[in-house]
This record gives sequence, C-alpha cells and structure tokens, in this order.
Amino acid sequence: MESSAQIVVTDLNLDSLSAVEEIESQVHRNPWSRQAISLHLESPISVSRGVFLQDKLVAYILGQHFDNEYHVLNVAVSKDFQRKGLGNLLLGGSIHSLWANGVRKVFLEVRPSNEKALGLYRKYGFKTIAVRKRYYQDNLEDALVFILELEERVPFQEIMSNTHVGAYQDNFSHKFDLFWPKR
Repeated sequence: MESSAQIVVTDLNLDSLSAVEEIESQVHRNPWSRQAISLHLESPISVSRGVFLQDKLVAYILGQHFDNEYHVLNVAVSKDFQRKGLGNLLLGGSIHSLWANGVRKVFLEVRPSNEKALGLYRKYGFKTIAVRKRYYQDNLEDALVFILELEERVPFQEIMSNTHVGAYQDNFSHKFDLFWPKR
C-alpha cells in the first residue's frame, strides 16, 4: 500500500452490501448471508463503518449501539489488506470515537482459535468475561465474550502508537473525529 493513498472512513449502507458480502466470503469460515448483512445495515441500532481505499471497501466494523454500550458483531479486513495495520486503525479509531460519543462498554465474541483477533483485542484492553459454549454453528466452537470498559479517555494518538502503517496514520487519524454519528 502506498502511504499517499486516499483513505476514507464512512457509514456503511445498502450501497456497500455487495462489497461487504465479498469480504465476508473471503475472510470468515461462516460468513454472514447477504440477507443478514442487509438486515443489519438497515437496523436503526446499527452503527457500522467501512474503510475505503481509493473508493474500494477494504475493512469494516459492524455493530449495534445501545445507550452507553456497543456490541461489535463483525470486524473484517480484505485478504489483500491484512497485516497492514488497517484493522488496528479501524478498531483503535472506533474505540476512540465510541468513547467520545458516550459509549462506556464495548462487547464482542471471538473464537478462541482466532489468535490474530485475540491479540488485537487484548492489545486494546479487552478482557474475557464469559464463555459461550458451542456458540459457532459451523464447528460448535465456544466463543469468548470480551468487554472493554471505557472509563477514562485514551487519546487517539496513544491508541495508535503501536501501528505500523507509517504515513497512513496521519492521513487516517483525523477521519475519526466524526467517526460515529451522535445519538
């Protein structure tokens, strides 16, 4: 990736349906169906954002916002853009913006076998609070339930200090000022 590439973070809507579906099928063992993605994007409690590089969706976070809580349902980075720091930037920017918009608890489920995701979530301070037995339908793997409590503000630059995307960080970080719509 060139550091001069234009990165845009924006709300996902039904116009992004095919691109989300394509990434889903690339990266998940049990991808969401087109109908599930569509229903999620149309939901009034959906707060879902995409990272676009040169007008192509390359990463997204799908979630639901309830009062002062956010439930991460799905995070994905296109195979061609993995291990380049975009997932890190997306999650870090999301955490910063969620905090700025009054969210104080972030929840998610993750497979114990997903070592990349576990490392990323733990890096940001997520803690295991429960295990959902036989949660995943494709292989009946358990799910770890994680929580991140956002009691104190962590500045965006501090959150991003461990990324390895170089000049992308400067081009990307200011985009999160309006990352989440006010409720």
